[in-house]
Amino acid sequence: NFGPWSDFEPCSVSCGFGVKIRRRKCSNSQAEATCDAANLIDEQHCFSKSCHQWSGWSLWSHCRRDFFSADSFRRRIRGCFDYNGLQSSNCVGKSFDEESLNVGAVLLQAMPFLSRLEGAKIQPGQTIKIQGVQTGDTFEMDLVAGSDVQRSDMPFILAVFKKDKKLSLNDRREGKLGKEISKKDPFRRDNNQENVDLRIRVGNDRFQIFANMKNFGEFEYRQPIISVTHLHVVGDIELRNVSWGGKHYPVPYQAHIEGNLRVGKQLIVTGLPEKKADKISIDLLNNKNDIIFHCQIRFSQKNVVFNSRFDDVFGAEEVVNKLPAKIDNLFDLLVVCEPQTFQVYFDNEHFHTFTHRADPETINRLSIQHDVELLGVYVK
Repeated sequence: NFGPWSDFEPCSVSCGFGVKIRRRKCSNSQAEATCDAANLIDEQHCFSKSCHQWSGWSLWSHCRRDFFSADSFRRRIRGCFDYNGLQSSNCVGKSFDEESLNVGAVLLQAMPFLSRLEGAKIQPGQTIKIQGVQTGDTFEMDLVAGSDVQRSDMPFILAVFKKDKKLSLNDRREGKLGKEISKKDPFRRDNNQENVDLRIRVGNDRFQIFANMKNFGEFEYRQPIISVTHLHVVGDIELRNVSWGGKHYPVPYQAHIEGNLRVGKQLIVTGLPEKKADKISIDLLNNKNDIIFHCQIRFSQKNVVFNSRFDDVFGAEEVVNKLPAKIDNLFDLLVVCEPQTFQVYFDNEHFHTFTHRADPETINRLSIQHDVELLGVYVK
């Protein structure tokens, strides 16, 4: 009763997601009686070229002081891209955004800093993260067995002495310091202010220390870490971020994404490549096992490949010939889901724009595989 299908008409939109239609006729002259009108039209979702648009905003910069007014401000930037994904200058609006700050009110944590740890104790697999700017000679970070920093035991003390160019590791029990371990200051810089990114990974029998993303060393436990309830930071440092969390993640790692990865959500992955790492794969999938977003760090080829896979067939690779992750160094991967693209950042630097090849809001699973130790995986 039906004639052949026509070719699909053009996509209903010039950019972004739309619908394309094909039609057929009823070959029987008594169409109303023998043909179902609903079967005369066939619709399919289509995606034309990405729309001319701004990328997402970068993360805010560190707080800066204006030389003339002494006011403080922070800045973020974004890029403009044309229909072909090439950088352009034709978007409407500004490529940067600045915000005035009252020092201490927005970015800076009050000093000294003392906070009770979530769950009242730390667990193996968790990571404590401290980010800020060292503004003077000395700062100290303590893990404290109680809220009284003057009297409580401290199973872990880390102190940085800029003038002496050293970092000190120690503990305190019953009011007495233990044997000091002295190392070279890893935060040393040539200017008057040094950015500090300090991460302490809680192991089964020792702390693993990362300084500005580099594997700095270890500190074996001298006291039970189960006694630790508070984090204390004091000294010449302006704190930008203090956080703790994570667990021991199995690899391969599989997780369900509650409510799907909708536009506006972010995937954050902190990882440590293995000593002889060859590759690391991060995939975002839907119920059909299609990979909507595929990111693979290839150490031997010193590049990162982006792709998608539908019906078990990979599409065209997008290759970025830079290696943002290093052996024995941590990396922070941030993937931001925007209406037309994924914006990818490594260590707070914009790395790649990946145009959607399918509806991202169908993504409900995450997979991370191969040669990596995971310190944190979050969707928010």
